[in-house]
Amino acid sequence: MKLNQRMNKPLCIIMNWMLAKPNHVMKYANIYLEQDYDVINVSCSPLQLMWPAKGSQVIAADLLKFLESNEDFGPLVVHGFSVGAYVWAELLVHTTHNKARYQPILDRVAAQIWDSPADVYEIPIGLPSAIFPKNKIMQKTLRAYCIFHMNLFHNVATKHYMRATQVYHNTPCRAPGLFLCSLTDPVGAAKRSKHAHDSWVAMGLKVTSTRKLTFVNVSVLLTLSPLPMKCFKFKILLHLTIV
Repeated sequence: MKLNQRMNKPLCIIMNWMLAKPNHVMKYANIYLEQDYDVINVSCSPLQLMWPAKGSQVIAADLLKFLESNEDFGPLVVHGFSVGAYVWAELLVHTTHNKARYQPILDRVAAQIWDSPADVYEIPIGLPSAIFPKNKIMQKTLRAYCIFHMNLFHNVATKHYMRATQVYHNTPCRAPGLFLCSLTDPVGAAKRSKHAHDSWVAMGLKVTSTRKLTFVNVSVLLTLSPLPMKCFKFKILLHLTIV
């Protein structure tokens, strides 16, 4: 996974929401490309989410290997959406298995931005909405299956979701964070963001008055109109500036 060319540039890692469309992701990627960042995006399919050992955990491990093999990238910025927070959390779980080896990678992260991060409790809500956004009957059917799946396959699925959520809330990544959420978003519920925010603050992360965790109540649409995108871009660039 090591690139042939040395890249002494900052890198933004975009952790995509479920079934993210490329043109939507590019709206966010362009914020960083305009600041001379390189950008990679990481996606997780529904099946990869449902079967972590052969899906989301493999994605997380591959991302970690990439970052380890390409240490010239830096500083790093992690910008995650919805289920992307869970995939990143699986990466964090992986780092706990060998802290001496992986902590230097996490220490390269200069900032982390989480837009409506989802955890284990949102899977039965978010997955059906992502796959069947306009079909309420299929949403209801898939929601019932998700609950059944999480109960039946606790040892191969649910326990991994719970562990990842726990590590995310007790993150070994010490970079300043910015939480963005919508009070009306059922997937990345605001209370989950607030919980993670409060957990990080309680950990006593080394932050200053200009390097603090910020909790912002905002509504960010996937198809952002020019004005909301300008406001969103301002918040992101401000966060990158103060860290």
